[in-house]
Amino acid sequence: KRYPINRIKRIILHVIANSNTNLLKSKELYLRVLGLNDLGIKYIKKLKNKNIIMNTKDALDNANSEIKEILETELKMTQIYDIVSKKETYKNEYILQVKKNDN
Repeated sequence: KRYPINRIKRIILHVIANSNTNLLKSKELYLRVLGLNDLGIKYIKKLKNKNIIMNTKDALDNANSEIKEILETELKMTQIYDIVSKKETYKNEYILQVKKNDN
């Protein structure tokens, strides 16, 4: 076994999605928050990085072209994953999960 199965799956996914390999080498970084709790909210407020995506729809509307292209590729891959796995994770891409601490 020369290549792990997960690496082969990622390669196939990139080929199917026709993703731009230059984007993978991008210097434009962002943090995409999928969910957080009270502690996570405090941490996010301390970060100096302005490329924090809390809302996917807003990010698609307002991000610079490079981040937008990366995010669109990411969403396309999620749709492909949903088709293959028969799951519905794509609809959760637009919902931020916030868990409140019960103290």
